[in-house]
Order: sequence, then structure tokens, then C-alpha cells
Amino acid sequence: MFEQLPAHHLIAAIIPCYSAEGDSTVILTTEGERITTGVRIPTILRRLASYQAIDLSSLKRIITDATHQSIMQPLPITPRLVLFPVKTRKPRVAGDISTGYINLHAITGTTKNQPSGTLINLSGGANVPIIWSLTTVRRHMLLARLATAQAPITTPRPFRRNAVFDVDDDLSPIAHKLAEVIHELLLMTVS
Repeated sequence: MFEQLPAHHLIAAIIPCYSAEGDSTVILTTEGERITTGVRIPTILRRLASYQAIDLSSLKRIITDATHQSIMQPLPITPRLVLFPVKTRKPRVAGDISTGYINLHAITGTTKNQPSGTLINLSGGANVPIIWSLTTVRRHMLLARLATAQAPITTPRPFRRNAVFDVDDDLSPIAHKLAEVIHELLLMTVS
């Protein structure tokens, strides 16, 4: 039986790890809690999306169109749970998951981790070492912001579990314009 997931706005990171039981997943919360589970990350992502009545594969297609990122897309599950992928480890054997997800809203800082890689500081006090360079991590953070502006909010307001955290509808044109500007900046850096 699967343990109850923390409230979506309390999730800071979902990280793969090796434990005595084998390959497992750690959920870090913004309150400093560390929840270890044997459930793999893709299952956790599907459940988080399901709790919000979101079809994860459709969301990925929409985000791919918006960000032009065909793999490792950011996942704006709710306005306060915007997950972006990060490479956290080298797999020991084929099939081990090496990519975790960080909630964009839980980041308190990023620093270069010597000799290579990045250290992401999260609210709740956790520090997550990332294999990617600081530039790559910041690019994925930028893509997550772009995805947030492009993500459809399709569930009617009375049925949303996250109604307290919904963005005011008056901000939608501003968010759309911001997404366009960020997209143009991304295209300039790639060229």
C-alpha cells in the first residue's frame, strides 16, 4: 500500500536514491521532512497529476509545444507545484532512474558545487547535489517558469484542490506576455 503523499504545496523535491532495500525515492518537504518510499518517481508524478485531475501525457505534450523541450519537460502540476527535472545521480545499473524533480517554488538558492555540478538549497533546509552545471540547472528553471505561464488550468475552480493557490484570472495576460518574453530570451541564448 502506498503512503499518503504530502500536500502538493509542501513538496520541495522528489529524488531517486539508493537505500538498503534497493532503488527508492525520497520526497523532501518544505517543512524539512524526508519521506522515503519504494515507489518509483514516474508513479509519484502520475499520482500527483491524478490528484489534480490532470492527464500527465497531455500536459507533457502541451509543455513540449510551449518550451520545445521534447524530453525532461517541466511539469506545472499546480500553481505552487512546478516540478522541473534534474540529474541527481549516475545509475548503478541499467533501468535505474537518475533524474529527480525539484519544485521551482521551494528553491532558496543555487550554487556551484565543486568540482562540478550544482547544489540546490530548498526551503525546509535540504540541499540537493545535482550533476548538471549551474547553467544547465538555471536553464531548466527558466523552462519551468515558461511552462508555468503556458500551462492550462482546465479543471473548474470549485473542483480544484488547490483553489487557495490559484492565480488571479486578471494576471493571465501578464503571465502570457512574460512567457513570450522568456521564450524569446531562450531562443536568443540557443542561437
